[in-house]
This record gives sequence, C-alpha cells and structure tokens, in this order.
Amino acid sequence: MFKRLFVLFMVFTLLFVTGYCFGNMGNLFGSKNAFVGTQTSAKTGVVYKCWRLNVRNGPWGKILDVISVGDIVNIVGSSQDKYWYKISHNGQEAFVSHKHIQVGGQQGSVATGSTNLNSQIFANKKKGYINASSLNIRKVPWGTVLDKYSYGTDVLIVGKTGDWYKIVYKSGFAYAHCHYIQDGSAPAMTAGGPSGTPGATFTSGPMNKRILDSMRALKSEKLNYPPACGKTRDGKPSTPGNLGCAFAVSTALQRAGVKNAFSLGVSNLAAQLQRKPKPGFKKVSTSSRQPGDIIIWNPSHVGVMAEPGKAVSNSSSLSRVREHTDRSSKIRFILRAPA
Repeated sequence: MFKRLFVLFMVFTLLFVTGYCFGNMGNLFGSKNAFVGTQTSAKTGVVYKCWRLNVRNGPWGKILDVISVGDIVNIVGSSQDKYWYKISHNGQEAFVSHKHIQVGGQQGSVATGSTNLNSQIFANKKKGYINASSLNIRKVPWGTVLDKYSYGTDVLIVGKTGDWYKIVYKSGFAYAHCHYIQDGSAPAMTAGGPSGTPGATFTSGPMNKRILDSMRALKSEKLNYPPACGKTRDGKPSTPGNLGCAFAVSTALQRAGVKNAFSLGVSNLAAQLQRKPKPGFKKVSTSSRQPGDIIIWNPSHVGVMAEPGKAVSNSSSLSRVREHTDRSSKIRFILRAPA
C-alpha cells in the first residue's frame, strides 16, 4: 500500500514539473512573443527636448515611425536595462528611448496638486524653442540654474508665471525666461552659421548684407566716439555713454551706403531711416526679423540683427561693438532696408 502511494506521488510530481516546464518553454528559450523586460501598468508620457524621436519595433530595431516634442505616448513596459520604453503605437507594440520621454501619471488620470505630468497639462501644452545662444534653465524664477539649453533646443511649455515659462524638464518641471523662447519649432539648420545657429539668409536684398558686414567690421575697431555721445575725461571722449549705440549703427550705415542717416539719438536715427523716398526703411514684424535689419530695443538702444537669435550693437560699458543675444531687452520694433 505504501509503495503504491509513493509511486502515485512520484507520477503526479513528474507530471506537474513536466507541464510547468513545457508551459513556460517559450519564456525560458526566448519566445518571439515574449517581452524581455519588466511590465508596468499603463502610463502616459510626453516627448521632450527632442524634435524627432524614432519609434522602433524593438530595442535598436527597425524604425517604424518618428514622433516629435509634445507628442503623447502610452507606456506599457520597459526593457530589462530600463533604456527603452515599450509603448502602444498605432495599435501595435513599439519601443522608444527613455531619454526623451517624461513619464506622467496613470493613463487618462488627472493628479490634482501633483508635480508629475498628467492629461490636464498635456491638453494645455505648447511647443517652443530656445532662440538665444545659451539659456539658463532654473528651478524656480530667478532660482538655482539646473541646466543650460543652446539655440534651437525644443521645449514643451506647460504654464507661465510672469515673464517665466514653466517647461518640462527631466522628471518634473523647470523655468526659463519667456523672452528667449520662440513659439513653434526651430528653423532648419543651414551651413555657414555659428555653432548651434542657422546660417544667415538675406532674403531682403543686398543692402542688408552690407549693413551687417559693416557693423561687424566695427568689432575690431576702436571707435572715436564724439564728446556728444556722453561721458568724457579731461575734455576728451572716454566712454560712449548711452548714445554710443546710435553712433556705431550710424557709422555702419554710412559705410554700407545708406545716405542721410546719421544721428546720436536712437529715436531720431529711426525717424531718419523711415524718411521717404530715401532711405525708405520700413517697419516689419519682430517675428520676421532677418540679418541686416535694424533692431531697436526698450528703453533706447539700437543695433543690427545677425543670425537668428543674435544681434550686433555697441556696449557702453565695454566701449566697443560686440555680438550678443537679440533678446537682451524687449524689442520695440524692426526696420528693414528697401530691397
């Protein structure tokens, strides 16, 4: 009797082990349908700091599609090394790099008071890009600098506090000054421009190129500022004061062949440039500014546009002409030479 029970026990044990192994053979030997990694509950995520993100059929696999900053993905798992997120894309499983996905809450949820992204924030998102050569990304407005973004970096804007945009940053949010972020996506890069910026395009005529070339040439000169520009020392010009910017632009305009335009006053110079029929400069929208345009900032400063995001103007403190971001102050208006 004992022997029979022992034999039955051994038979059942063998059947159980055999069934378990065969039932899990696909997982043990890497079945095509098995997902090698960890499964997670479905979550939403959003693409950030990446204009074109490849969607693949597997880790480092074939590219199925391309998604862009601000696009939402449904995350259903991750690879074993955590580098890839497994997502549901157009009705099929796909993979994207985790580096450009900001994970939010549970799919379709709105976490009130949460610092994580959620469907409510997704609905209010807006795309933008950095239009300065370098922009500090801060923890709070005027707070600790977390990072520096270069020209053309795409960002996802989810809110605004005063002059500060709230943007998606790594596992949460950060702030960047709105004056240095342009709505939309960055222009296509072209050869010939400085590092990280598009090359100059002079679609408004040869005069614009002559103006920019003449203004840039002043960077290597020691300008002889007239006493009327402002500060003097021992009766001789020392520093250009607040009028040196108009003197520098006037000098560049004269050398570029623009007649009847020379003034030590910014407003007066702008008025002279708009005289008809000559010089015949006209106001254009600030969003359409191009290299060689005359740019006037608040409260009273003038310079010349360079590549997108940059300008050339005189520095009163440095007593010389230098290049800088075109968003150093709020732009009042833009003047363009006739074609």
